[in-house]
Amino acid sequence: MLSFAIKLVRRCAVVIAVVCLSACSPKNQVVEGLDKAIGELGKPSANWHSIASALDKSLPEAGKTQIGADLERVIQSGLASSPPDGRCDANLIRERVRQELNRMRVKLDARKPPLPPSQLVPVICEPSPAIYDLDRCVAKLDLYGHDLDAAALAVSIKAVNGQSRSAEATFVGESGRLLTLDTAALKLSEDDAQIIVRARDGQTALVVIDVAPPVRPPPAPVMPTPVRTIEEALAHVDGRSFGENKGVTYGRRCTPGHHRSECSVKQLSGSGQCEPSWVDPTNQDDCRCRVQFKLPAFESLDCRVRLTERANAREQAAPKKVACG
Repeated sequence: MLSFAIKLVRRCAVVIAVVCLSACSPKNQVVEGLDKAIGELGKPSANWHSIASALDKSLPEAGKTQIGADLERVIQSGLASSPPDGRCDANLIRERVRQELNRMRVKLDARKPPLPPSQLVPVICEPSPAIYDLDRCVAKLDLYGHDLDAAALAVSIKAVNGQSRSAEATFVGESGRLLTLDTAALKLSEDDAQIIVRARDGQTALVVIDVAPPVRPPPAPVMPTPVRTIEEALAHVDGRSFGENKGVTYGRRCTPGHHRSECSVKQLSGSGQCEPSWVDPTNQDDCRCRVQFKLPAFESLDCRVRLTERANAREQAAPKKVACG
C-alpha cells in the first residue's frame, strides 16, 4: 500500500513538472529575452531598433499575445520620433525604449527587475513651428515628445522686460507623443519674448519657444524742415553825451505750424554792442526778439537784425502693436 502511494506521488510530481515546464518556460524565455535586451540598451552605442526587433523575433509563440503587442507599440513609438524626422535625440529614444522594456519586465516578474521601477516624466523633443512668428499668428503649436499628458503640463509667458505670467493653456490631442497647443488663447503680443512649457510639478522648462517680433520697414529719415525769414532790419543808434543803452523789440508771434529758429544780429559799423535775446525764452511759438544796443558817448552803431522761423516737423505715427489671439 505504501509503495503504491509513493508511485502515485511520483507520477503526480512528473505531471506537475511537465505542466509547469510547458506553462512556465515561455515566461522565463520572455523574461530572459527582456533582461538581455535591457542590458544591451544600456550601451550608448546600442541600436534600439535592432535590439527591439531581435527581441520580438525571439519571443516564444506562447508569449507573443500581449508581450508582442506591447513590444510592437514600443517599436512604433520609437520609430515615430527617431531620425531622420529629427523629433528626438537617438540616445533619449534608446533610454525610453529601455525603460519601457523594463516596465514590461516588471509586469512579468517584479522580484528582480534589471532597473528600479520609475515614473516617466514628459519629454518635449521639438515644437513645430520652432519659433512663434507674430507676423503669422499661427493658432496652433505642435509639441512632439514622449509621455506627454495635457493634465501634467503648464504654460507660462515670459515678457520682453523679464517678467513672467501664467497662461491658461488648452492642449488638443491624445496623451503620448504629440500634443497641440492652442496659441490663440495665449494672447501673445510684441511685449512677449518666450513661450515656456513645463511639467506642473517641476520648475525645469521642457521646451522654450521664442516669440519673434513683427518685421517692420525702417522708419523714414527725419528731413529738416525749411527755414524762412520773418523780419530783417537795419538798426542805426547814436550815442548821446552820456552814451546809450536801450532795447528794441523785433518780430511777432510765429506763423501757425512754425516755431522760432534764430535771432541773429551782426554789427556792421561803429563801436559798442548789440545783444539779442528772446522776449519769452520758454515759448517756442513766440518769435519776438529784443536787441539791446549799448554804445559809449558820442559814438554811433549800425547793426543788422534777422529773425527766422522753421516749420514744425511732422510727427510720425507710432506703429500699432501686433497682438495675436
